[in-house]
Formats: sequence, C-alpha cells, structure tokens
Amino acid sequence: MPTALVLDGDTRARRKTKDVLGELGYRVTTPDSLDEAWRECATRAPELVILDDGDRSDGDPLELIDRLRATGSSTACTVLTGNPTTAGSVEAHRRGADGYLAKPLTAHGLEQVLASPAPRPASPEPVRPAAAPRHGDMVVGSGPMLQVVERLRKVASLDTTVLLMGESGTGKEVAARFLHDNHPTRKDGPLVCLHCGAIPHTLLESELFGHVKGAFTGAERDRVGKFEQANGGTLFLDEISTMSAEAQVRLLRVLQERRVTRIGSTEARPIDVRVVVASNQDLSALVERGIFRLDLLYRVNTFPVTIPPLRERPGDIAPLVDFLAERVARKLGLGEPREFTADALRALSAHDWPGNVRELENAVEHGVILSNGRETVQVEDLPPEIAGLAADGCPPPNVLVTDEGLNFRSAVTSLERELILQSLRLAEGNKARAAELLELKRTTFLEKLRRLEQDGLVPA
Repeated sequence: MPTALVLDGDTRARRKTKDVLGELGYRVTTPDSLDEAWRECATRAPELVILDDGDRSDGDPLELIDRLRATGSSTACTVLTGNPTTAGSVEAHRRGADGYLAKPLTAHGLEQVLASPAPRPASPEPVRPAAAPRHGDMVVGSGPMLQVVERLRKVASLDTTVLLMGESGTGKEVAARFLHDNHPTRKDGPLVCLHCGAIPHTLLESELFGHVKGAFTGAERDRVGKFEQANGGTLFLDEISTMSAEAQVRLLRVLQERRVTRIGSTEARPIDVRVVVASNQDLSALVERGIFRLDLLYRVNTFPVTIPPLRERPGDIAPLVDFLAERVARKLGLGEPREFTADALRALSAHDWPGNVRELENAVEHGVILSNGRETVQVEDLPPEIAGLAADGCPPPNVLVTDEGLNFRSAVTSLERELILQSLRLAEGNKARAAELLELKRTTFLEKLRRLEQDGLVPA
C-alpha cells in the first residue's frame, strides 16, 4: 500500500484530505509539526506529500519540499492553498512541487496533478536548499533553533544571568559565545569557559575564586580565579550541576554580592562579570533530591533557554554538515570542503544522534577522512552504524519493521554495537566513562565489547 504524508494545521481540512487519500488507496500519516514530518520522511520517504502553504509557527511548510529535493527524493509533492495565485503556483513549482491545488482537495484534482506533474529544473545533482543563516557558530536551519536564537537575542545585550539547558553536545557553549559576542560592551572583554565536571571537587573552588600563596598545601603562589579572569567580559560555567555543596554556597554568595574572595584571603574583590551557566540535567529535579541548592537555582534561573536535541531539529542537519565540513577542511588543511552526496545526507538525517552536534561533527570528520581525496563524501565513508554497513549485514538500528519482516536478534545486535561505538567516541576511548554514559557497570560494558570484538563487529 502506498504511503502519504499530510502536513496541514487546519484540523478539518487535514481530515478531509486524509479521507480523499484513503479513497485513493493511500496509508496516511498526519504529523503535527514540520520537524516531525521531516523525521518521518527521512526514516522512510512516502510516495506522496500533501502540504498546506499557510503560515506556520514552526517554519515554512515548503521547506519540506526543499529538504526532500536536497536528498534526491522522488516523492511526489502537492501543495494546497486556500487562495491560489499565479505567484504562489510559480513559487511552489520552483521549490520542486508537482502541483498546486485549491482547497478542498478532490480525488479528481489530485489524480490530474499526479498524472502530469509540473516539470522540474533539469539538474545532474539534487538541488540543495539555500544556505541556512549563521549566527556566529550557530547554524539555524529549523524552526526550533530559530526560536532559540530569537530568545537569546532578547537577552544578549543585558547582564542578566542566563541558564542554558540541553543534552550534552547540543551546543550550549556555542550559545554562550553567541551571548558574549552580541553584548554591546562585554564582547570586547574576555569569554572565560569552565567545565565544572572536569575539575576535581577539591580544586574547583580554587579554579573559580582563586587563592593566595600558602592557602593550602601546594599553593606556592597567588592564583587568579576564573571570575577575576572574566572581569569585564563573560564567565561560562558548564555542567553547574556537578558542583559540590560547598562550591555552590560560595558561588551563590559571589552572584549575590558581585565580589569574590580568594581562598585563604579576607579581601573581597569587586567583579564586573556577566555569568552564563549550563546544565544537561534538570536542576529542579536535583533540588528535590537534595543535590542542588534551591536558592542557587533561583539565582541562576533568571532567564532559562533550552536547546533542543538534534533529533528534534532534523532541518539543522544538512546546513550543519556544510558548516562542519568547512571546519574540518580548515582543520585538516584540505582546502575546499568536501560535499556530502544526497545518499550520505539521507543517512545522516535518518540517524537519531544521541551525541547531538558533537557526534555529528565526529561523523563528518570520519566521512571526510575516508573520502580519500574525492570531492564528495559518500554513504560508505560514514561511520558504519550511521551508514548501516555493519559487518554482519544487519540493518541500521533505526529501521522500522516493514511488511517484509525484520530479524530481531540482528537488529538488537546492531543497536547495541552502535551504542557502544558512540559511547566510546564521546568518551574518547575511555571505557569506564563510556560505561557511565550507557549507565552500565564497567564489567558489563567490557563483556559486551569483548563479545562484539569476538564476532568481528568492532575492531579489537
């Protein structure tokens, strides 16, 4: 049975369209958002897409056609409108639509469009969408990220403390840099970043607040802390949830008084710092568990901004790939950046990205390196868990059960392999850390890894 996807914000019109398609023999899905529609198309492209060209809060609905055509998809695309115009019809055809019909959809009208689709511009390669706008290192190709940037812009010029929330790898430090660079005066000062979770608890307070000579064993000279280093600029504290209770108390005092006292000193030094903090955990939940101070949460939660995970904004993947390919080309001294083929972009778009943008950057670099000097990066150049090229021929782990069935054991093995490889990449090869990322005991992780090595599914 052929499949069709209907994207229409009008519930009544959507129901009517679904009924017409059902009469024509289509199995119909009706996603609620543009990004949800793209996720469905990236996982398994439908034979037909019906779009309403009305305004949407999550982006331009014709963007879905851009994305489909960028991947070389042959999906038939028909646009519905409540007020057809010549200009609108031309725009729809320019974007790659097969037809432009007035509401309500009728079976006869749709059959005519599908029988004689509008000619598309001849091109040897799939037409890529226009470059997504960049805001510093922030690439905005989706509605959710556009909302994030708009929210950041509202607070960028102020000295308000900002709390950035989101999973690891979503780009919280990039957002902090955006805030710094868009402040009228602090952009000329320093941006100082500290990953609180990377510093032992016994040293974190010294890193933050500094110390004087002789304050403790090993303090052989005065040390300027991050707060003083960031004077006149911005201090970004990542993973604030990992701070000890003692460090939280001192941080709260500094944020309230805007003065810092070095460890071992009685002199309180005034500071002029804009503070941005970040967490990949729900701080309210940590407060309930007694891990994070409620009064500190009130202090840092003045202006919260949540950065969505990459799987919830697939429209960012293609422009991010272009951006990251340029960065990798500069890093490796390759000159012109490699272009990713339509099949490679399709494989990247279908991946779930538990490691978010950081994982995508690793995949892009992996693909560029294996392209062996070619101008394009192909599917087989991507990491095998993304390309679906597992050694045992297993399907990629994000496949769905189809009418032809699925080998359950092989699919589970492939998923386990992907998770282990991703965790190792994120942990930079540290097996203990990789086990923590998967919430597994280290011995369990090592046993699973050993079994995959014995089966030849991962390199020893």
